[in-house]
Amino acid sequence: MSGIDRLNIDELRTNFGPFQKKRNFFVVPEHTRKFSLKEPYRTQTYGLSLVTGGRTVLVADLTSYEVTPPSLIAMGPEIIRQWKEGGNGTQNTALFFTKDFFVKDLKNIDYLKRFPFFGTSGTHNFPITKKQELHLRLLFSIIADRQDRNTAHSNDAIRSYISALLHEVADIYESVIHKTSVSITNGHRILRNFKDLLAKHFRTERSVQFYADQLFINPKYLSQVVKEESGKSPSDWVNEMVMLEAKVLLQNVDLNISEVARELHFSDASFFGKFFKRHEGRSPKAFRASLA
Repeated sequence: MSGIDRLNIDELRTNFGPFQKKRNFFVVPEHTRKFSLKEPYRTQTYGLSLVTGGRTVLVADLTSYEVTPPSLIAMGPEIIRQWKEGGNGTQNTALFFTKDFFVKDLKNIDYLKRFPFFGTSGTHNFPITKKQELHLRLLFSIIADRQDRNTAHSNDAIRSYISALLHEVADIYESVIHKTSVSITNGHRILRNFKDLLAKHFRTERSVQFYADQLFINPKYLSQVVKEESGKSPSDWVNEMVMLEAKVLLQNVDLNISEVARELHFSDASFFGKFFKRHEGRSPKAFRASLA
């Protein structure tokens, strides 16, 4: 979707302070997250963050995570993120890189899709052990040291270290998800599958019937299970996802209200405006004005 506003890597970099050189990756040494961004937002980058202290609340798409150390945060470009009150911020070391940088010279340009923690169906904050934290610190520090060099093979070396880091994270992620899946209930499974479908289809499909059909269950049962597991109805989930996307789109001043409505498959701007005001308490125009 070309209309979605995303922070590019240079815009993202400026929120962490000055860096010596503009390029398609950067490491932020351990810091306390205090910068302010218009939210919700997406980026054009893949990101990994090693959380070593503090506490905060991350909302990735519509899933809320209470982020505590030691843990990892991992998000790809498609994830809409928001940082909520509820803690004193986190101390973390972060790595950001673009797809173009990482897949250079790779035959498989979709290589990053093999890492589920970057995708819309993944878990984006998960715990690690102290031993894993120490090991990951070393990999982050190697990449950070390499970014300050300017040799013929620096970028190739950094790509190799990033690959090693991603596979280490993948091993940790799989062990965490396996432990969780052992005890998962049928209700949890239905909710998870519903949310996976929602991430793929919310722009065009908003009926409970559609999602129930995809899951081969009846709408009444889907509504009952989703409500019991999450405290919200399927319709609530759909509406919140549409609103979240609308807020991201409205940050792009190159799109007028009618174009935002079309991106979200509303019949016209008037219908979109009524929908937005019903759920937000103000018009799309007023919301956009509040961002200035």
